[in-house]
Amino acid sequence: MKRNIRKKHGYSWDEGEIHTGFGSRRTSGFFVDHLDTKTLDQASDLYEEVFIMVRTVLEVNASYCLDNDDERLQCCQDIADKLRTHGVTRR
Repeated sequence: MKRNIRKKHGYSWDEGEIHTGFGSRRTSGFFVDHLDTKTLDQASDLYEEVFIMVRTVLEVNASYCLDNDDERLQCCQDIADKLRTHGVTRR
């Protein structure tokens, strides 16, 4: 599975190695999106809105230990509640 790696103000991506008739090719890069500092009103699409909402919940709950079941589940609850409050969970 392709995984984007967040590095502060953007993320690096890698499409992996592609075999062509001319040999192998690897395509990768870095995309700057400033989601580490954008506010909700600066989001340009739903993906950015969700990222920012999740980020803000995690910032408020920074002391939670995700190895602790109760704290991890509370963090999930807080994220789901935030998404519902902003209408993201509506179908």
